[in-house]
Amino acid sequence: MENEIITGKLTYREVEFSFVFDGKELRLISSKEKRHEIEMEWIMHPIGNGAYTFGGDLKMEAPYLVGECNENGHRYIFLNSVLPCLFLSNELKMY
Repeated sequence: MENEIITGKLTYREVEFSFVFDGKELRLISSKEKRHEIEMEWIMHPIGNGAYTFGGDLKMEAPYLVGECNENGHRYIFLNSVLPCLFLSNELKMY
């Protein structure tokens, strides 16, 4: 998959994401409607009544993700070795 970028859809933790994969890095992009829910339930941790803080590293909990490619309709399985993930600009980034 040299210099090939694929895009598609997949579901993780009951949320549908669009994905972009360049052969090394998988980026999951949520819908605008789900961004607040993802931030509050996956990333922020309550520290008091109405007060939140950012938690530690976001970890991909699933051992693998299955996505359907927009370009060719094939299914892709993305294996996860419990890599750390970052939530940047409403994107979940595995590296």
